[in-house]
Amino acid sequence: VPRDMISDALRVSAWAPSAKNQHPTKWIVICDENTIKSIMVFILEYVRETGISPEIAQLYEQGHNVVMGNARTLILGYSKTDAINPFVDTALALHNAELMLQADGIGTCWAGYLTRMCNQVPAIHETIGLPEDCQVYGALMAGYPDGEEYIHIPNRHKQPDIKWL
Repeated sequence: VPRDMISDALRVSAWAPSAKNQHPTKWIVICDENTIKSIMVFILEYVRETGISPEIAQLYEQGHNVVMGNARTLILGYSKTDAINPFVDTALALHNAELMLQADGIGTCWAGYLTRMCNQVPAIHETIGLPEDCQVYGALMAGYPDGEEYIHIPNRHKQPDIKWL
């Protein structure tokens, strides 16, 4: 994914609402293939050593990377842990960025496992240069999906549950 497209999307993310207009979210964008591979190695080692989320290693051995798929770009939203509402602020900002990327034809997928592992595996903290007083609160996988004509329109079958008074 071209850097200018990611930069534009992250600029748009700044328009998201934020608790007391604090806007604490900062970004780490990983495009380096070796760094992405290293992060996955650290996650697999952690899973095998701790027994936490064993499905990650099981599925990986079957050829399914549930942590980051085949993404060539990872976008991590992080914030200081003492921000007012860093989880929601980051989710809102990341959603704005995601919409912009999808409008530009970039495939995205929220990376919940990656978010959690970034905060649990010390080697990842060091690799991505995450400050000690910060935590990753959201992550996106991004890349060009298979197929020449890609338009991502999420399939939303569930209707909203609304009570009108």
